[in-house]
Amino acid sequence: MVKVMPASLSRIEREYVIRSLEDIQSPLSILSDNTLFHVPGSAYEIDAERITVTGLFPGKRESLPIRVFFRHKQRGLFFNSIVEQLADGRVVFGISGELFKEDLGTSGSGFPRISIASESFSFEAISTPSWPLDCVMVNPAVSLERAETIDKLTAKAGITAVNPLLSCRLFDYLDAFRSRGPSGSAGSFPGELFYLDHTHALVAFRNPGTATVGMTAVGTAQKLAVQIIYDSRTIRTNAILRGIIPVQVNLDVLCLSIDETQEEDKRFLFEKLHKLKYKG
Repeated sequence: MVKVMPASLSRIEREYVIRSLEDIQSPLSILSDNTLFHVPGSAYEIDAERITVTGLFPGKRESLPIRVFFRHKQRGLFFNSIVEQLADGRVVFGISGELFKEDLGTSGSGFPRISIASESFSFEAISTPSWPLDCVMVNPAVSLERAETIDKLTAKAGITAVNPLLSCRLFDYLDAFRSRGPSGSAGSFPGELFYLDHTHALVAFRNPGTATVGMTAVGTAQKLAVQIIYDSRTIRTNAILRGIIPVQVNLDVLCLSIDETQEEDKRFLFEKLHKLKYKG
């Protein structure tokens, strides 16, 4: 089975990237408690592999887990860390020993898939190497510059109070689609699963035709039967269609809420996809 996993840098690569980050002061995006903070290069300092940020996390606590995103030579990277000190408007956290890079796979074999059905239709979508579900990157410069557009797309998808990684992936997918189209194997699969977490799924369906038109009304209590196959695990749950974004005549993006997923399955999805401890 082929799996896409975030690839970590070698020791030499890591040292080079950190030196470059010290010199260039690339902007950062920091994910904390389901909130994404954007930090310009002028707002932080690096010393002895520790980053000190001014004016971030007002009212937050020490020992807070965070995920830090940045770009190096047009490639996305991130690391996980813990807030070590919090005083006088300054936050200090270390640079983890593991830096993970955007590393797209070359084969779709073994990737998670989702099937969606009602009494009148059924669809299947599979994830693809171009949009690895367990490696959602944030481009700090784009996220800050296009923040208003990202917020509007998120609202159009019918999403509120959601993981900001979903919003970033939705924007990136639609932005990339304009230049290269859907990245899945259209000949083999009618849909592409390009985002998944423990509460939501984003799916692009090709040539949905009358099936999409006949779907349950957006945001109603009417439920869709959903089955997610991830590795050797099969998850069965219900979904509500929160929003539809038409991309072109033969393709729509659907946002599904899967809040009714069993708690043990939510834990599996969260920890598998985010590589963080699930807290419910």
